Amino acid sequence: MAPAIIDWSPAVREDSRIIITLVGKSSSGKTLSALYLARGLVGPAGKIGLLDTEHKRALVYANDAAPWIHGPLSPPFTPERYVASIESAIAAAFDCLIIDSGSHEWEGLGGVLDLADATGQEGLLKWAGPKAKHKRFMQAVINCPIHLIFCLRAKEKLVQTKDPQTGKKVIVSKGFVSIQDKDFIYETTIELFMPSPEDRNLIGIPVPKKLPKDLEPAFPANARISIKTGEAIREWLGRGKAVDPAQTQRISAARLEADKGSAALKSHWEALSRDERKALAIELDNLKSIATEADRAEAERIATAAALAAEAKADPANMDDPFAVPPKRADDAEPMELYAADGELVAAFGQHGPYAQRAFKLFLAAQSLADVEALMRVNAIGFEALPKDLRELIASAESDATARIKRASRSAKPADRLV
Repeated sequence: MAPAIIDWSPAVREDSRIIITLVGKSSSGKTLSALYLARGLVGPAGKIGLLDTEHKRALVYANDAAPWIHGPLSPPFTPERYVASIESAIAAAFDCLIIDSGSHEWEGLGGVLDLADATGQEGLLKWAGPKAKHKRFMQAVINCPIHLIFCLRAKEKLVQTKDPQTGKKVIVSKGFVSIQDKDFIYETTIELFMPSPEDRNLIGIPVPKKLPKDLEPAFPANARISIKTGEAIREWLGRGKAVDPAQTQRISAARLEADKGSAALKSHWEALSRDERKALAIELDNLKSIATEADRAEAERIATAAALAAEAKADPANMDDPFAVPPKRADDAEPMELYAADGELVAAFGQHGPYAQRAFKLFLAAQSLADVEALMRVNAIGFEALPKDLRELIASAESDATARIKRASRSAKPADRLV
């Protein structure tokens, strides 16, 4: 008999939680609007938590929609720390969690973009690990049993196009987009853009970008978001069949662990009481399927990374690894030393791929720190693999400072040069 990973039943609308996103530039009214929405969603006695990544700026509104619980999150803004924060909010029995801001998980210090850059890799190798962590963050969002309201920063989307009248290339604005993964919107029920008008009296008036038709009356034109807006959303959600919040939370927690793999699910299951296991029995086959798929995806990710790394190591023409020993060029019998560099070389290095770019970054870092040992590492990288014209440009740009570095490098022991 096949595992019962799907519980087929007649379609009945349920009273569920909601994910709302507020997108806007600084001072567009996101935080206060989120607090009003949250208070309306959970009612006067509901418990609101606010995860603050903005240096405790949310405390300016401590008396608005009060009382609510404040939780500051400092760097690094890794996906794992966001997941832990969501799990902490669930454990604290919040009815609604505001995440202000969710943009840091993507673009903040230690966020997904930072993690990708830190790998020093290119292509699939660069994104495999960070994207896997972001997916686990999104699973935590999707499976969260409480209301979630995200405040996301916005940036202007600029594109280059041709002016139909003059024929010249011009930069035009295509509006504002959120600073998060482009697929983030698909997991939200409501997305509201918060403009930043010059007239401060118009702050807090949203432009709905994604909104169920039944909720359109909750957002009348030219009206600010208020607690009544949240109450209207709560009334709409309440039209569905009542659900057991404890069971919803049990399933959510189990799915979060299953998404980490079989070992995590087994550990979670063993920690449950007999009654909790009985309540989750109907979900067990599905949990096992989720865990098995997580194991497969992780094994595939590791195998892909290993294959790409082996390919890069085996390919003598590959320049992704700046510490790999490059092949000796036919037109050059001896390695070239890394000589001085000036502003002209920044562009020159940028034209020759990630190998040269990373080597040059290391050179600049070492030069700024006057770290001779690090500069000797650069010397040992093997710039003989760079194009001859680039090496000639490097040599012609030699300065007194790097001449001293070259002398220090020559006087070092061979072992030191290869550190």
